[in-house]
Amino acid sequence: MAQKRFMDFLFKGFYITGRGVETRELSSGKIYLRIAVAIVLGMAILMLLLLVFKNRLVFYPAREIEITPAATGWEFEDLFIASTGGARINAWYLPGPAEKPPRTVLLLHGNGGNLENMLGRVMTYHKLDYGVLAIDYQGYGRSEGRPSEENTYDDALAAWNFLVKEKGIPPENIVIHGFSLGGGVASYLALEKKEYRNPLILDSTFTKLRDVPAALNVLLSLPARFALGDAYDTESRLGEINSRIVLFFHSPEDDVVPYKLGRRIFEGYQGGPKLFFELRGRHLDYPFNQPVYADAFYSHVMNREPLLLRAPKKDEDGSPAAPDGAAGTLDAPSIP
Repeated sequence: MAQKRFMDFLFKGFYITGRGVETRELSSGKIYLRIAVAIVLGMAILMLLLLVFKNRLVFYPAREIEITPAATGWEFEDLFIASTGGARINAWYLPGPAEKPPRTVLLLHGNGGNLENMLGRVMTYHKLDYGVLAIDYQGYGRSEGRPSEENTYDDALAAWNFLVKEKGIPPENIVIHGFSLGGGVASYLALEKKEYRNPLILDSTFTKLRDVPAALNVLLSLPARFALGDAYDTESRLGEINSRIVLFFHSPEDDVVPYKLGRRIFEGYQGGPKLFFELRGRHLDYPFNQPVYADAFYSHVMNREPLLLRAPKKDEDGSPAAPDGAAGTLDAPSIP
């Protein structure tokens, strides 16, 4: 019934006569006009809905955390940090070796899940003798508040200030790693902190957020541009950061952020040295790629000989020995 009324609206006119309301066929010109009006109204309603529900479409937080670094047997602090607006955000802090200068990776996750998704990366960096601070944005996991673009930026700034002011870690000893949407947060933080000179790690991220739906379906280009604007515009920010090198990671099989966006942001970056590391598997298939991350970090952040390119050493019994300085790095438990 509703479909018939809609078709009557498009193709027929309604006239009041002495015999009541009558319908008559419209001319082709009027039909085209009504179709155009229906399309415009439909787009207007769609864009209004996108604006109203934008944050629900962008952020997919999970509250439950089942696995923590305690599963590895390592000591860690399960703590809360006050964000700029007053909300407390949950974080995991694993300090680096006490006998070495405090070097720490600040981990910023994507738009879905929570801290648990970063556990594999936490393990990799900790095995490389780096401290790690991984945070949950507002509305994720045990963090208070609600997620929004501005809140993710505030949360990253709060995490940075926690490391510098509370833990006494010099800015030159902090490395920022942003995964997926976290790459947009990482680029913001690296630009905001003009003193940041360390490598910036952009992992499976995009040029700007609106490019993701547009790359998946060209029909989504206009609605995405209208609703998302320049949200998480990593592409524009990269030209102004001061990192000594930017490391890009992406998989051709990524099922969330198209690979071509990862290549585009890499190829478009002209601000300094850069490297691209091709992953395999889907967006959350971290365990497959752990050696790639470990080797890239060991070689280009720690500035040591690549782990995977060394001639393997032998133990006395002839079995392969672990690389010096990174024992067990490549055989960590497969926790995503």
